[in-house]
Amino acid sequence: MRFITLISLLLFTVLVLANPEPAPAPAPAPEPKLGDDIGEKLQGIGEILSGEFLRQVQSVVRHVDTLLDDKSTKVTKNLLMTAGPAITPELLKKVSGLLDNGSKLLSSDFVDQIKNLIKKASKILWTLCSRPLGFKLLIERSRRKTRNGFQKPGDKSLKPNSSTLASTMIANTISVRTNDSGWMV
Repeated sequence: MRFITLISLLLFTVLVLANPEPAPAPAPAPEPKLGDDIGEKLQGIGEILSGEFLRQVQSVVRHVDTLLDDKSTKVTKNLLMTAGPAITPELLKKVSGLLDNGSKLLSSDFVDQIKNLIKKASKILWTLCSRPLGFKLLIERSRRKTRNGFQKPGDKSLKPNSSTLASTMIANTISVRTNDSGWMV
C-alpha cells in the first residue's frame, strides 16, 4: 500500500512539473501598408532602369539588329539547311558522351598539372630559343644520336629512355628556320 501511494505521489509530482504554462503567442507582424509595398517595388525598378542598364540594352538591340539583316539571315538559313541532315540523335549522343568524358578528365588536379607542365616547358623553350642556334642544335643532335628513341647499332653512349624519345619526337615534328646570324625566325 505504501508502495502505491509513493508511486502515485511521484507521478503526480512529475505531471505537475512537466506541464508548464503555455508560452504566450507571439504578436502578429504588422501588415505592410499598400504605399510601403509600392515604394519598395518602385525603388527596385529605379535601380533596374538606371542609365547604364539602358545603354547596355540599347547596345544589345543595335548588335542584334545587325545580326538579323537579310544577308546574315540567308547565311544562317543555308547553314542550318546544310548541317541539318548531319545532326542526328546518334551524333548528339556521341557529342554528349565526349563532353561527359572530357569533363571527367578536366579535374582541377589535371588542369593544375597541365599548367605546371606548360610553365616548365615554356621556360625550357625560352632558354633554348634565346641562344643562337640553341634549339636547332638540340634537334640536330637528337637526329644524329637516336632514331625513334632507340640506340643506333654500335652507339653505346646513349640508352633508350623517355627523354631521348621525347627529344626525337620534338625533332621529327618541329622544323626550325633560322636567319643568317643563327637566330630563330
